[in-house]
Amino acid sequence: MYCSGRDPTIVQLDYVTINENDNFKSWTKSNLFYNHTHDVTSLLIANNRLISGGVDTKLIIKNIDDKQSPSKSIRKYSPIPQVIFLLI
Repeated sequence: MYCSGRDPTIVQLDYVTINENDNFKSWTKSNLFYNHTHDVTSLLIANNRLISGGVDTKLIIKNIDDKQSPSKSIRKYSPIPQVIFLLI
């Protein structure tokens, strides 16, 4: 599970067994991602990719299957600049 709040951090939570004898499971924090500079407002998982967007207007796409090279599995898209046409 992935979650975020009013900060630029995305947290990955895993549901793991705490005690083998009791078969007790709990949510534990397994990864933190700091790809945004401001609050994250949207999270989506599609085609094994975590897509996030936020106040910094960047779109971050992370391949969640790629455990070997996490830096290569992230794509950052900046907002498209708007062209201003000025007619005089």
